[in-house]
Amino acid sequence: MAWPNPNEYVEAIQNPKQAFSDYELQNARVVTNRLGLPRPISGNFATVFEVDNSVRKWAVRCFLREVTNQQQRYAAITTHLKKHKLDCTVGFEYLPQGIKVKGRWYPILKMDWTPGSRLDIYLETNLQNPQKIQKLAEQWVSLCKLLRHADIAHGDLQHGNILVTSQDEIKLIDYDGVFISEVIGLPSNEIGHRHYQHPTRTSDRDVSWSNYRNIDNFSAHVIALSLLALSIDGTLWQKTKAGEENLLFRDTDYSATGNSATLGILQKHSDERIRSIAQQMQYIISSRSYLDVPAVERLEVDGGIAKDWLEDHLTDVKQVENSVGTGHSSWILDHLEIKPMPRLEFPIEFIVTEKQVIEAEFQNSLLRWFRFLFRQFAYSRIAERFSTYPIASDKLQLEENLANLEKKHSQAQTKLKTLNHQQEDAKRRLDTEIKRIESDIKKLSDDIDSTHKQEKDEIAKLDENQLEQHYQSRLAHYDIAPNKIPGIGPARISALNSVGIYNAAHIIPANKSKGLSALAQVRNSYSNYEWGKLEQWREQLKQSIPKPFPKSSDPNAARKILEKYADLRRDLIRKRDEKKHQLNTANSSSTAYPINILKQEINKAQVELSALEWRIKELKIELKRYEKITHANLLDLIINS
Repeated sequence: MAWPNPNEYVEAIQNPKQAFSDYELQNARVVTNRLGLPRPISGNFATVFEVDNSVRKWAVRCFLREVTNQQQRYAAITTHLKKHKLDCTVGFEYLPQGIKVKGRWYPILKMDWTPGSRLDIYLETNLQNPQKIQKLAEQWVSLCKLLRHADIAHGDLQHGNILVTSQDEIKLIDYDGVFISEVIGLPSNEIGHRHYQHPTRTSDRDVSWSNYRNIDNFSAHVIALSLLALSIDGTLWQKTKAGEENLLFRDTDYSATGNSATLGILQKHSDERIRSIAQQMQYIISSRSYLDVPAVERLEVDGGIAKDWLEDHLTDVKQVENSVGTGHSSWILDHLEIKPMPRLEFPIEFIVTEKQVIEAEFQNSLLRWFRFLFRQFAYSRIAERFSTYPIASDKLQLEENLANLEKKHSQAQTKLKTLNHQQEDAKRRLDTEIKRIESDIKKLSDDIDSTHKQEKDEIAKLDENQLEQHYQSRLAHYDIAPNKIPGIGPARISALNSVGIYNAAHIIPANKSKGLSALAQVRNSYSNYEWGKLEQWREQLKQSIPKPFPKSSDPNAARKILEKYADLRRDLIRKRDEKKHQLNTANSSSTAYPINILKQEINKAQVELSALEWRIKELKIELKRYEKITHANLLDLIINS
């Protein structure tokens, strides 16, 4: 069943009493535009109208397509929100039979009208007021925590679904993609705005009861970090070309961080807090899945990020907190550059015990008589048993993990390079094919255009022939006779008659050669001059003959010409239409599907590579703690103890 489009809703809603089933809406006024028509606010999934009954206002959300289990979802969401009353949500009621369009009932969402500015508009208006944006950032983090505590994931956190009231309070709208435990398993058509979603969010297939609260984490970070950056430097709005269906970041920043203009601007910023934001954004993007992104829990404006994240990722949190608190360093630089402390060493008890064991083994060996060989003996025993020492075993395991990760990293680099080559080849082949088809279409169009000129020329030639036949038939009545043409007497007329030239119609270029030969046989003849006199006489006669009016070609001959070129054009147009169809196919998503698949694979490979690089860096930092856990160091400790 085809659902109404925005224009059909506009037409229906002009008469609220007939359109709505709800009593309050029936007796309300629909806000109109300058033309007096209901003013729609259209989105991807619904069209919204402002309805006012002078006491209350509502936003009536009319859906543009059917969503499976929509009523069941909204019923569950309504019940859940009644249990968890949140100031950031607005009241709504789902009406299964809400509006009648062309005799058929369709559902609507009747929502309390919330006056306010969309987040992007609010930010653009307040770029010169960093304190406001900073407070908004803090409020945003609190809101994200409230949603998690209420076991709710909005599903589509983005500027268009966030309103800021005149009291600078945040309100969330559009609950089509909301996730609560009761709707897990129900199909959802909402995967969020592309500029706010992790590259791995392509469906809700992996969402479960244990992880659905993480759905919003990536978009929450995108918004939080954008607000934080703008509170520090409002000029980033213009520098990153924000406000074009996004805040600071775009989907291309997530799919190819190395080519991201926005991340490049942030990374080179003079304020290290902005540089820290760029680093954290890269870390968030490198998550294997959008469901693995950590939650936004706390925001320290001076330090630039929540401490909870530090607690999970840094060795010495107190040291980092002190650094952040004094403003000496940013969270991410500490994370990247902090030297793991303290260094791990072999325990004294272990050294004493191991020395006793090795000493006993030495005394029980034939080498006991050669004390100077004790060091070599001890080294051989340490080398033999090194992997069995707990602390050494931990180091060896880390080294093995690092080697495996570096191998995977090399494989990921090779895979990414191969995918990039495959994508380039696929694009090149497609571009070549498209250019060839476009060239064929142009040539066929030129050929079609040229048929009109050819047809016109051929008709004109037919007219000329027809006119010439008219003159010839009239000129045949004017015989070449004495005293009609000066200088052309009986002898010359007789010579012309001998070669078949009797009248004015015979004085034509085709007869000139034999006419000149005949005249040349006459005494005292000037054949060229005399033939010129004959042509002049013929032309004078021709001028005196009236032209046929109206001029008309042979109808049958003209019809054949028209039919010939009509058939030719039809054939050329058919061929051009075939080529256009080929071009549409070449430009269609179905043909580009392999390229799109490769693009997705490249995005995944880039995310995987970035994640591997972070894990390798962390392992190397961790391995620095084990620098003293070596054969040689243990040997020195045993010898010198």
